[in-house]
Amino acid sequence: MMRTMQEKISKDPLQIFKDPAVDFTQLAEPIKAWGNEPGFQDISDAGPEMTKVESGLLEWLSKGYHGEMDYMAKQGARRTHPVELLPGMLCVISRVFSPQFHGSR
Repeated sequence: MMRTMQEKISKDPLQIFKDPAVDFTQLAEPIKAWGNEPGFQDISDAGPEMTKVESGLLEWLSKGYHGEMDYMAKQGARRTHPVELLPGMLCVISRVFSPQFHGSR
């Protein structure tokens, strides 16, 4: 089910929300399991407006913590307003990956 969802999303990110056959309550458990796949420590979600964390993000970026993820700096505060990045967005799902658990720096 998760693979099918990922394939649909990669073709049209909003398609899954247009599909009346998708039961979002049934997606909760597969999404949580996806966050616990090897290499990831956590998964979380947030609504499309994250202005409360904007100052923290800008500070994090100014300290260079984004490393080689240049897109983070290019998008800056827009990342706390994801609807600007993907109109119609309803939710942000984040998976946590920490290099320290993989022998990196």
